[in-house]
Amino acid sequence: MARVVEDNDTRAADGGTTVVNTGGTAQPVAVDRASQIVWLIVGVIETLLALRLILRLLGASTASAFVQFIYALSRPLVSPFFGIFNLQIENELPGLEVATLFAMLVYALAGYLIVAAIKAVRGRA
Repeated sequence: MARVVEDNDTRAADGGTTVVNTGGTAQPVAVDRASQIVWLIVGVIETLLALRLILRLLGASTASAFVQFIYALSRPLVSPFFGIFNLQIENELPGLEVATLFAMLVYALAGYLIVAAIKAVRGRA
């Protein structure tokens, strides 16, 4: 008589063993892939905002093409948060840009909530 083993059983399948695919791995793989994509996007956004924050703190020259590129690329991500704290919106002086810090916090929290929602919808909270 053949015995039945699950996919995750580490025993080797011999002539008398029937391996049954339980189908339980497809959904978690999709959830993991979706979560990875969300975290990749959040990681790119956070890296871009961190570069902006560091360049602003160190007083990087806006005459540099790289600095202009980073500021132009990150401005749409930060602009919704300008004015929240009644600070100077954007000046050329070096210093801490609170709007960028707040944007980093919001995007990280949004990424966490999206991943949690994906896992909850897929039944794997």
